[in-house]
Amino acid sequence: MSMSAVLLVDKPSGPTSHDIVYWARKVTGIKEIGHTGTLDPIASGLMMLVIGEATKLSQYLMDGDKEYEVLVELGKTSNTYDREGSIETTNSDIPDFGIIKETALNFKGSLKLQVPAFSAVKVDGKTLMERARKNEDAPIVIRNMDFYEVEILEFKCPLMRVRLKCNKGAYIRSWVHELGQKLGCGAMVKELRRTQNSGFHVQDAIVLSRHTPKEQVLNSSAWVPIEKSLLNWPRILLNAEQEKRVRNGLIPSEIAVRAQNAISQSPYNEAFLQSEVTQKLTCIVSLNSTQKLQLNRVFTY
Repeated sequence: MSMSAVLLVDKPSGPTSHDIVYWARKVTGIKEIGHTGTLDPIASGLMMLVIGEATKLSQYLMDGDKEYEVLVELGKTSNTYDREGSIETTNSDIPDFGIIKETALNFKGSLKLQVPAFSAVKVDGKTLMERARKNEDAPIVIRNMDFYEVEILEFKCPLMRVRLKCNKGAYIRSWVHELGQKLGCGAMVKELRRTQNSGFHVQDAIVLSRHTPKEQVLNSSAWVPIEKSLLNWPRILLNAEQEKRVRNGLIPSEIAVRAQNAISQSPYNEAFLQSEVTQKLTCIVSLNSTQKLQLNRVFTY
């Protein structure tokens, strides 16, 4: 098992994302470990740990779409938009399920939503969470958040379980809070679980804690080879001589043409150059503002 790979972890509710990275470092003995997006302590589910040369893919994996299952509690609001905060309002006048269903299923697309006051978003060098904890006046931050799919999985008043598919930067807490405002009864997050990230599923992940045996982690099927981490990207194969030139900073003209054509026909602005001999990734290339090919990341694993 290569030490340059992605490890799929099923984070339990409670620990921070930093805790998971710390435990992974302790369990595996590998220091160069990062992740592709935090989960709040209240949340469980899929975290993608990037290890070794896979850290060079972090920003790209972070940009992928995500899917969540959220347990919504209707009739309550809190200052954090979830059960961890101070309850601000309660309301037993909850609409009929027909109204709730219609409102929820139509609440998707590109939405302008308020970022939770308790979040890591920075304004003037200070996070909203820092300001909120000090009871300082915090600016209201509105962001575009894309929600592609909404599905009600279960309803037992006042609880409703919903599946949501969204883009990077979308706050599930914001969607739930605003849904509650639309319904007139308020709502907050009671439970949250990330089930997918960038095409990978939590069912393929390993549950990790500080007590997980090293052998269990290293022998787990939750490792994703670095070559398989962004399967939808275009790939251009290099022979030995072409790979040597690329590693010296020179992209052969025939490879540049093939890469430019592949990227222009793809929804992505990047492509992999990959050794046809070893099948290992050589580098990432992309098109710059003048549509010329440029080297972004070179892999040395």
